[in-house]
Amino acid sequence: MIPAPIVYSKESLDILDACKGTPLAPQDWSDAKFTDIKTEIKEYYKVIQNYTCPYCQQKIQIDHNMAWDIEHIIPRIMKPKFMFEPQNLCIACKDCNGPKSGKNVLKNSNRKTFPNKPKDYIIVHPHFHSYNDHIEILVPGLVYRPISDEGKNTAIACDLYRFYKFTNRKPVNNLSSTLAKKVAFADTVEEQEQAEIQFFELLKLKHAQK
Repeated sequence: MIPAPIVYSKESLDILDACKGTPLAPQDWSDAKFTDIKTEIKEYYKVIQNYTCPYCQQKIQIDHNMAWDIEHIIPRIMKPKFMFEPQNLCIACKDCNGPKSGKNVLKNSNRKTFPNKPKDYIIVHPHFHSYNDHIEILVPGLVYRPISDEGKNTAIACDLYRFYKFTNRKPVNNLSSTLAKKVAFADTVEEQEQAEIQFFELLKLKHAQK
């Protein structure tokens, strides 16, 4: 969980205050007047998140700003008015942010005011949920086991079962992809454990052939 949302500098607040009379549109994110604010957002969340993606929990300690995406937890294409809401912002790795993109994360997608409770979201919200209550990390960056509906929805939205790409299996037989999804979404503990054993065997094969 992110300890605290960003508190904007006076300069950033002045710019945002000047925009209050005009509704924001998704494309306004690219407006040059917001460049310094976006830098401020990224620099703040890199540090407060300890260079860790809130969805896959991988640590990428790189200062280069292109290594990280500013993440709008509620996508700005859906709710542009929350574009600069501090609790709607974080940084995420590109592998999680890309698949998540414009997917809905709200239980009530027609919500007008900013949803600031864990129960308002169908995913694990970086500001409002404790990650470990919803997703168990079996192997960081490779194997994740959702343990709640929010965990399952996060795994789907951010493609956390993308780890099948680390095996040597070709997409045509789809075995590693199927195992990856079973690890995440098996109906029973027995099925889940069997899928994990088979998947780890694939990882060993991949490693042995390097």
